[in-house]
Amino acid sequence: AKDYELRQYETAKWVSTVIRGESQKEAMRQGFWKLFHYIQGKNERETKIDMTVPVTCLVKSGCTDFKISFFVPFEHQDSPPQPTDSDVFVEERKAAAIFVR
Repeated sequence: AKDYELRQYETAKWVSTVIRGESQKEAMRQGFWKLFHYIQGKNERETKIDMTVPVTCLVKSGCTDFKISFFVPFEHQDSPPQPTDSDVFVEERKAAAIFVR
């Protein structure tokens, strides 16, 4: 599609949250703020982390759960601070091709 670019992302850590039972737009809003608080210091080290792109939203067909994620910056990939919000988690994703806009 003309409005999208296909990018290749290597195996890396992402910080994520799952929002259940909302519209995608509302899930993105809620998820963004949970993750934004994490990068603003709501983590075990009270470390501020630079905002990165992309922000992803995983949508599974027939499911009302939306996984919102921020890429963990390269300088924190080896040891990202653990979230203090129980709804936020750090995960390692395998390499993938992702459409972005």
